[in-house]
Amino acid sequence: MNFFLVYLTDILPHDSDLRNRLFILAESRSGSNWLTETLNNHEDLLVLREIFHPGFRKSMVEKMDSNDLLKIGKDIDYFEQALLGKGAQISGCKILFSQLIRVMDFYRFLEFYKNQYMIVLTRENIIHAELSGEIARLKQNWHLMEGEPILSPVNLDVKVFFKRLEWRRMRKAFVTEALNLFDIDYLEIGYSDLFEHRNENLGKIFGFLGVDYQFENLKLSKEKKSNPYTLKEMVVNYEELEDFLRPFPEYFKYLTGE
Repeated sequence: MNFFLVYLTDILPHDSDLRNRLFILAESRSGSNWLTETLNNHEDLLVLREIFHPGFRKSMVEKMDSNDLLKIGKDIDYFEQALLGKGAQISGCKILFSQLIRVMDFYRFLEFYKNQYMIVLTRENIIHAELSGEIARLKQNWHLMEGEPILSPVNLDVKVFFKRLEWRRMRKAFVTEALNLFDIDYLEIGYSDLFEHRNENLGKIFGFLGVDYQFENLKLSKEKKSNPYTLKEMVVNYEELEDFLRPFPEYFKYLTGE
């Protein structure tokens, strides 16, 4: 018998109205780091970073001295142990869509936490999002906290890039359909809205959580946009990409814009 899970079920019944857990489920490059850091600046909230990233999870489990928590299906035990001793009115973590699919038992996670707070971050311009991720991987620099952004043009393998766009689209569809399957009451915030209408959308988020806040008193993350450039500036072989995507209007339309 898993006595820790029995303990969790006792203090956090999955069919109760108790809501003290928050999960930021996010597409990569959707502003999740900015939002996590900003929410952590509120005294009533605690949002752990990507604790389900395989590398970070391994280091966390080593500190917990329980390799059993690396196993798939041990996600709830691992998450709750990570929160032990960290008091906050509402506490949780950030999880990327890719982690929900690759390293977690997503079904069990949703079944257990279906009554908890879930904020879903998405980014409509799928090309900008995927390209930003590619540049970050090449530079090994995921977040810009100080200084000015540096233009780093890339030469894309357009066929591989197209497959990554398709995979990103399918990940998003899977996650949102899974949330709807469990009738999860989640709040979805788009990347553009998050940064172009910060006050309004932070108001939505705190209202959704039932937490009081004053925008003027909230310390915002200092993270900056890493790639505030056009696709033509960021892609060396832009014309090749444009020609390849022309038969795919669902992607071609995003060659201009955010």
